[in-house]
Formats: sequence, structure tokens, C-alpha cells
Amino acid sequence: MISLHAGIADRGLRFDLEHGEGRTLAVIGRNGSGKSSLIGLLAGLIVPDPGGTIALDGTVVAGDQWVSPHRRPITLLSQDPTLFPHMSALDNVAFGLRARGVNRQRAREHAHDHLARIGIDQLADRMPNQLSGGQQQRVALARAIAVEPTILLLDEPLAAMDVAAAVELRSLIRNALQGRTGVVVTHDIADIRAFADDVAVLADGRVSDYGPVDERMGDENSLLRRYFLGG
Repeated sequence: MISLHAGIADRGLRFDLEHGEGRTLAVIGRNGSGKSSLIGLLAGLIVPDPGGTIALDGTVVAGDQWVSPHRRPITLLSQDPTLFPHMSALDNVAFGLRARGVNRQRAREHAHDHLARIGIDQLADRMPNQLSGGQQQRVALARAIAVEPTILLLDEPLAAMDVAAAVELRSLIRNALQGRTGVVVTHDIADIRAFADDVAVLADGRVSDYGPVDERMGDENSLLRRYFLGG
């Protein structure tokens, strides 16, 4: 579960959002509406203004206490895979496990299993500069789920992919979201249809529309419908 009641005054942002456990939320909005800032608050990359509170899975991570990003039950997959250039694909995936104290052999075995799940275990020994953009993003996805997060944050993860790669990755991400709470920033209706149970539309620095995707798309007055269909 996600509980977000926090703002960033100097950016003109104030978010109030409650999102249920095991459901995926799509976040949409025009450029500058605060989508990436919302992700940053949840991930612990941005500190909210005093008085704000953020709770993940029932634990306060900002407000009365501060929980650093690496101690939150989350991982983040963004548009840029941000792989470590000096590490193989396998060691990139194993990195998070090693950081959590898992021994090297076990971490590498677990990482190999996750590469196999997404169909690129044959690339385990390759360096990032030997991988295509789509392959790099698959490695980044494997790294994100290898630590078994309960909440998966995705900030436009398919924006830089060509159509064919995006179709394949969309299926892999959908599988990765099973049994997890997810937040997906996107501009693509295909992502919403593939991933999301609920949708939040940001406007003027606020969550201006929120609800189940089918309900909001079926409402001719909803911001979601107007955003995509101009209705």
C-alpha cells in the first residue's frame, strides 16, 4: 500500500494519494505536472517539505522518520537502464543482492535465474556496451526484481524503445508486476491498458483525477478521457 501526503513548495507540488496493495497505478500528466517528482518522493530521491508524510506497506518512510532509499521496499526502473559499465550483465543484476549482504555465489545464482526468466541468460557475461538498448533494459528489469521488492516504480521505462522492443518489454514488465504494487509513469495508453488497475492524472501540481482505469476512461468528463481522447 502507498500513502502519499506530501509537497514540494518550490516546485508548486502537493500530492495526496492512497493506493491499494497489489494494484498497479498509472501516473499521467503534461510535462512539468510532477510525475517524476512523485516517483522521486516515493523512492526517497526527493525529500518532501516538513509536515509531509509518506508510508509504504504501512511503514512511514518520510515524516516522523526518514527511511533512506536503499532501505525502502522498492526498486525503480527508469527510461535509462543506468547499468554499471564495468560490470557484466550478471553482476549488474547481482549488485542489489550483494548490497543486501547476500554472498557472491548465491547472488550470482539468483541473478542468473532472473536473467533466464526474461530470456537473456545467454547474455550474462556481456558488458553493457555489448548489449542493445532493449537488452540493457531487460537487464535493468532483472536487476529491479532480483531483490524481490514489494513495490516496483517505473518511470517511462519503454519511452526509449523501438516498437518491437517495447512490445516484448511490456509483456515482461506485466509479468514482473504480478503480486506487487506498482507505479508506472507513462504517456502511452498501451502501457495503461497493459499494466494499470488504477490511474492518477496530475494537473497543476496535484492529483486531479484518480480511480480505476475502466471507470475513468468510461466517464466522458474524466481528465483521463480528455487527456487521451480529447473528449
